Amino acid sequence: MANLTLRAQELPGQVLAVVIEGVLDADTAGQLDKLISGAIARGWTRLACDLEKVTYIASAGVGVFVGSLEACRDKGGGIVLVHRSAAQGDGGAGLTQGYDPLQIFDLLGLTGTFAMAATLEEARRRLAT
Repeated sequence: MANLTLRAQELPGQVLAVVIEGVLDADTAGQLDKLISGAIARGWTRLACDLEKVTYIASAGVGVFVGSLEACRDKGGGIVLVHRSAAQGDGGAGLTQGYDPLQIFDLLGLTGTFAMAATLEEARRRLAT
């Protein structure tokens, strides 16, 4: 079974940081879905999802974000994906050292769908009320 660690942290401006570490695939996507859907049910609709320590993301993981984005937007919120490669301004398609999960969103044509930020602070500012 793949290894995944999830952590939620409240940020100023009614933003919830969801820090994801490890493999996000068919075996682990349910854990992320449970965390995010639970947060949305409790009123968190502005999510900054930190992908910096994601070592692999499969379509099942991407699907969690797609479904969650719609749920957040329906309630006036949104999701910002966080990874240092977003600083390149190309939606994660540039060359970086190590695994870049934003490249999956680019390959699937989702870079225009999701807001992206290089840091949690940048994501918080974009989402804050």
